[in-house]
Amino acid sequence: MNNMKIPLEGVSQEKLFDECVSGFSQKHSNERIARLQGIKQTVVKDSNDYPRIIRENDEDVLRHDLSKHLTNDLIALYEQKFVRKSSPGREYYERIISSPEHNICPLCGVGQVSTLDHYLPKSIFPTLSITPSNLVPSCSDCNETKSSTDKLLVHVYFDAIPNDKPWLFATIMDGNPVAANYHVSCPKSWDYYLVHKIENHFNCLGLSRLYSIKAAEELSSLYPAYRKHLEDYGIDVLSDLLDSFISIERMNSWKYALYRALKTHFCGSVFSSNAGGKGM
Repeated sequence: MNNMKIPLEGVSQEKLFDECVSGFSQKHSNERIARLQGIKQTVVKDSNDYPRIIRENDEDVLRHDLSKHLTNDLIALYEQKFVRKSSPGREYYERIISSPEHNICPLCGVGQVSTLDHYLPKSIFPTLSITPSNLVPSCSDCNETKSSTDKLLVHVYFDAIPNDKPWLFATIMDGNPVAANYHVSCPKSWDYYLVHKIENHFNCLGLSRLYSIKAAEELSSLYPAYRKHLEDYGIDVLSDLLDSFISIERMNSWKYALYRALKTHFCGSVFSSNAGGKGM
């Protein structure tokens, strides 16, 4: 889970809405255009209020009793006039989807971004279908898995996860092959809603299994090398080596948790004060 800057800050939601609606043909879509223009002020208000509402965990105020036609119109606005190539909103789509560092999915921290996820689903919150701060770059696996749950997960734009303490942990399991099991344990002082979202996020997206698979690839070659390093050079040298790896990884990434687990497994301690890891 990697925090990101809110996309397209400074872009007028009213301007974005008008540009997308302009893509519908007056000749064939008069009724649709009229319905969309009729809901425009609600769309703009919901989009402008969205950051405050998300931070206050009050999403239900964004639910509206809309007709089936209007709901379909708003979904079509996203699918046909925001996402589709050569559509009026495509420029904005491209700017959002290309925003993650190294194209890594901010939801899992592993997959490659290939789509946009509606944090609040457009089928339930259609007025937010083209709200930039409701659109999160994601890999296809996270997008598909998230669509099957109604639980609120971490919002990478608004849920600021403290980066001064670990909350993602791994345990090395001896066997053939050696494995790493992942779990979440947040500090008790953290806000209840944030902890609940982190746990939902970790469990609903199946991150324990995903991270264990990634760790298995690393352990297949690293574990024997570390054992040999321990035998040849002793605990202190191996401890320093693992500390150096810990220090360059992003805190609470799967690799950060893996190296901490290896340090505990081989050296009997976690890490020294000078190996705190990079912030999220």
